[in-house]
Amino acid sequence: MAQLFNRTILVKGGIGRISGLGDAKGRVAFTEYIQVWHAPVLGTATAVLGTTALPSGSSGSDVTTGLTSPAHPRNVTVIADAAATSVVTVYGTNQFGTAISEDLTLNGTTSVVGSKIFATITKVHMAQRSGPGNITIGLGSKLGLLRVLVSGFAAPTGNVGGTLEGTPPTPDYTNSSVAFNTTLDGSSDFKCKFTSSDLK
Repeated sequence: MAQLFNRTILVKGGIGRISGLGDAKGRVAFTEYIQVWHAPVLGTATAVLGTTALPSGSSGSDVTTGLTSPAHPRNVTVIADAAATSVVTVYGTNQFGTAISEDLTLNGTTSVVGSKIFATITKVHMAQRSGPGNITIGLGSKLGLLRVLVSGFAAPTGNVGGTLEGTPPTPDYTNSSVAFNTTLDGSSDFKCKFTSSDLK
């Protein structure tokens, strides 16, 4: 579960993608949020999908059962147990309820980390395998923000267990997410202060 606390600020228009919007005085409303994740766990390699054989057929195969959506919207990972280089596509919705998909090209036994944020995972398509092997799909460390992250303001800051992070979270403005410098531990509250225009 994640919670949001906010206060609204007005600034002059002309910042980034929302230039031209605003009130009669040319001001644009931005909101400063603090989002709290309660005890987010460190992602495991099988958190979404356990060991599943890569298909040999030319049309590949779909997986629609045995999929576990994350407790908190976040990115996914995929790894094979052999020298596979085929494509795995993950389908679902992001933290704003928009249908999304992400293609991840296997890199053998090296974990491939996705960028997009999944709130739900509804299907996985595996392309024809490049060689025999299995895959698992897990969760990464990027956590989805519940409002659109905008640049042009102070970078997001992180607080873990009541202590301000010395190194702030890494923001992803494309996918409205952050990766904390502190490892997710399944017990601490992770807080992020960020600015949003509330435009999706």
